[in-house]
Amino acid sequence: MIDKQVLHKRTHAALLSWQSISERLLIARFSHTFGVIAVFVAYAPTNTSSDSDKDVFYATLEHHTRQLKQSDIVLGLGDFNAETGTRRANIERVVGAHGSGTYSDNSQRLLNFFSDELMYRRLLVPAT
Repeated sequence: MIDKQVLHKRTHAALLSWQSISERLLIARFSHTFGVIAVFVAYAPTNTSSDSDKDVFYATLEHHTRQLKQSDIVLGLGDFNAETGTRRANIERVVGAHGSGTYSDNSQRLLNFFSDELMYRRLLVPAT
């Protein structure tokens, strides 16, 4: 149960469900004018975290986003602890022309996740 003081009254009324998946991932579904918007909030492991921790995080994220209804609009928020870098080969549709920072293992994992055809067609992610 979410404390009503945490959410604005209208937001609370629109909340259909929420699930704290782990200490790094939460998913909530809200009704809105166009149907349902599913919001996931993520905090990815840092670049210095173990490969195992990163693998578990992205596997969990992928599993739970794939469980959302096809008709849901999906919005991703959070800190993916990645910079996309300036490389564009084979990822133009995911990043566009304005990536920045230093490309790293976390960059590759993030871009792989969003390059997946299903994720690419469904997810809106405003920032990493």
